[in-house]
Amino acid sequence: MKPAIRYAVAVIVGYLFFLVASFPASHAYGFFKNGLGSLHLYGIEGSLWSGQAAQADFRQRNLGPLKWELLARKLLLGRLELVLHTQSDTSRINLAISRAFTGTVRIRQLDGAVPLAELPGLASFGPVKTQGLLNMDLRDVTVKNGFITGGAGRLIWRGAGVAAPQPVALGDFEMNFSSDASGVKGVLRDSGGPLQAQGTLLLKPDGAYQFAGTLVARDPQFAEGLKFLGTPGPNGVTNVTWSGNYAGGAKPP
Repeated sequence: MKPAIRYAVAVIVGYLFFLVASFPASHAYGFFKNGLGSLHLYGIEGSLWSGQAAQADFRQRNLGPLKWELLARKLLLGRLELVLHTQSDTSRINLAISRAFTGTVRIRQLDGAVPLAELPGLASFGPVKTQGLLNMDLRDVTVKNGFITGGAGRLIWRGAGVAAPQPVALGDFEMNFSSDASGVKGVLRDSGGPLQAQGTLLLKPDGAYQFAGTLVARDPQFAEGLKFLGTPGPNGVTNVTWSGNYAGGAKPP
C-alpha cells in the first residue's frame, strides 16, 4: 500500500473513532436500551465512552448514580473493557469487565457491598427470606460459553440470617476462591457465630457444581432447624452435599 493511501486510511479511521468516542451517551442509550434488559438509566450525560447517569434502576431497584468508561486502548489487545461504578444509600459496586473478540468474558475486578434483599435469586428461597450484606472482592473471573472457568477472591456474608418466616441471626460467613485445572474452588468458613459452617465448593468448567460441608449448631435452638438440611450425627454434625448445574438452575436435593 502506498504511503499516501496508508495515511488516508489512518486519517479516516481516526476520524471515525473520534465520532464514536464523542457520540452523546443519551443518544446511544436510545439505540441500545432495548438490549439492556432490566437496566434503566435516567439523567444521562457525557459520551458513549465516558459518561454517567443520575440514576440507574435494575429490576425496579435503585442502584444510585452510575458512572462508566470504555477503555478504548484495550482494543489494541483484542478486547473491549468497561469500567462501572455505582453507589446508593445501601450498596456500592465497582466493576471492570471485558469481552475478547473470541467471546471470552473476563471480570478483572469486582468489589462492593450489596444487601442480599437486593440480589435477585438470593433474596428468598420460597418462604425463606434471607438478610445480611454481601461483601464482594473478586478478580480475574473468566467466563467462557456461559461457564465460569477461573477466578479468585472472596465473598463475605455479613449479618447473615433469615428474616422470614421467623427472624434468625446466623453470624458471618466467608468463602475464599482460587482456581486450577479442575475449576474454581471456594472454601467456606464461619466467623464463630451461632452456626458453625465449613465446606468446599467446586465450580467445574462445564457448568457443574459440587458442595460438601458440615454444619454444627453452637446454639441448641438451631439444632432442630438443621434437620431440614440433613440428619445430625451423634456428635451433632450435619453433613451436607449438594450438586447440579448452576447454569441450569439446579437445586440441592
